[in-house]
Amino acid sequence: MANFLNKDPADLAYPWLEWHIQAYIVQELRRMGYLVIVDMAAGKRNPGMAKAVGLIAGHPDLSIWLPLGRVVLVELKTAKKRLSKEQVEHHSKLATLGHTVHTIHASCPADGLKQILTLIG
Repeated sequence: MANFLNKDPADLAYPWLEWHIQAYIVQELRRMGYLVIVDMAAGKRNPGMAKAVGLIAGHPDLSIWLPLGRVVLVELKTAKKRLSKEQVEHHSKLATLGHTVHTIHASCPADGLKQILTLIG
């Protein structure tokens, strides 16, 4: 397994942050040829601007576009983090529209990628 941030992405002892896990997953999925769209609401650089351009609090971190009109929505969390109130509410709205948001709790980047690859088949 290749190094990521000069660390083994399967190292369970390293204190991985959520963005580390997300960056590794996006990098690897794109390397495999998947189309991955990332929600930028987490940046929160300018909340007024973010809202004006359509960013929505609680939107899933990743949209993975697959053949035959299939899109897999993924919310990434480290092993101990939980969904925010905004995420719970927005994911519920998506569910009423028939979309499933898969929440992945990953202990390391390699674990997160493995879980997503299982989801997308």
